[in-house]
Amino acid sequence: MPARPRSVRTRAAIVILVLGAVVISRPPRLAGQPAPPPMDVMPAARAAAFADAAARGLDYLPGEVVVRFRDGVTPDRQQRALDAVRSRPSIDALEWAGEVAILRDPSQPHAHILADQLASQPEVLYAEPNYLRHHDSTPNDTGFGPRQWNLQALDMPKAWDINPGATANIIVAIVDTGITTVNTTMTVATWNGAAIQNIGVTYATNPDLAASRLVSPMDFVTNMGTIVLDSEGHGTHVSSTVGEDTNNALLDAGIAYNARIMPVKVCSSYWDVQFAFSAAGGRGFVPATSGGCPTTAVGQGIRYAADNGAKVINLSLGGSSPSTTEQDAITYCRTIPRRTRRASTAPWRSAPRTAQGTARITRTRAATSRSPRPEATRATATPAAAGTSGSPRSVRRSAIPRWSSSRDSTPTPRSATRGRRWRRRTSRGSRRSSRRRASRRPRRSSN
Repeated sequence: MPARPRSVRTRAAIVILVLGAVVISRPPRLAGQPAPPPMDVMPAARAAAFADAAARGLDYLPGEVVVRFRDGVTPDRQQRALDAVRSRPSIDALEWAGEVAILRDPSQPHAHILADQLASQPEVLYAEPNYLRHHDSTPNDTGFGPRQWNLQALDMPKAWDINPGATANIIVAIVDTGITTVNTTMTVATWNGAAIQNIGVTYATNPDLAASRLVSPMDFVTNMGTIVLDSEGHGTHVSSTVGEDTNNALLDAGIAYNARIMPVKVCSSYWDVQFAFSAAGGRGFVPATSGGCPTTAVGQGIRYAADNGAKVINLSLGGSSPSTTEQDAITYCRTIPRRTRRASTAPWRSAPRTAQGTARITRTRAATSRSPRPEATRATATPAAAGTSGSPRSVRRSAIPRWSSSRDSTPTPRSATRGRRWRRRTSRGSRRSSRRRASRRPRRSSN
């Protein structure tokens, strides 16, 4: 008699149990040895929102809206705007994330309806769902990780001859699932298929990324604060690509291997959600796709990285909906280097030999002593994670100013001089042409 096929739920449970056997270990504990400390987890409501979003295939956290009030709006007027929502929440219930507030309304899980209701109020600058971002998938090919053919294709050895792995003055913020910063074992609650069980989970730092190179870690999605634990692995993978220790005859090589790394956790993994769900008494497994990166956490992470000295911010995340919250954070981030750009920015021609060039997407000549004219020319540089900006060939040729050989001390672009001569010729030619056309017109008879 053939075996009856298993249901989808049963197969999912088996897969999760197998993954749990790989990820979770329960080390033996000697008699009298104290139990590992309990892990701080995210609130139960937030874990339930992640699980609900995964079960329904949503690209936002249900019942959560990001609100930014207009400048100068008093708390009384903010409360008046909140009264437009059916549940009439109190302003004291808002959770602030920088300049924006998070409103949670379990009575209305459709976040777009909440956002539309609030956005129509005159006190609100914008309101939008708390969208979820997800990291890109990693191929499972056996040679993808260990062989690193991509660094050879990028000619990284030649780049390292020019700039050997950046310097310690460069801080690269990895805004992702985090990078484990401590070696520890913690007690967590999880579902074992029949009941909730407390187990010990061991976390370890990357042996090929020196702990001394990790600076200013921060977690914006759980309650761990400055202790960052990566239970997904994506942030650790990205940090290894960016700056894994190199020339130590161990494992693989990183691109900017002298730069310092800032672990900023803005994404929750499946296990972050499962542990929080079980800690709150939830029975069963959360959906296998639970987790993600709320745009509020992403915005906080970007601002935190900029405020704490990051010169490069890596965001290997993606989503289906644009977010004003993220755009505001990026705009805020870009305003910080401008205050010191005039003192630190070198001309684009010396960019391959300066580590400062890696911190910017666009560069201008306006801040350099070699360009006394106020016009700024934008240059497109290569991605900054390499620790070196692109060679002059990577800059659009149309963006490079061509200087004339005039004896004047102030150089003038040839294109501008040619434009003035062209306008003068055009104006003369147009006057001559108009006189010729006028002479050729037939004169009307007076009859």
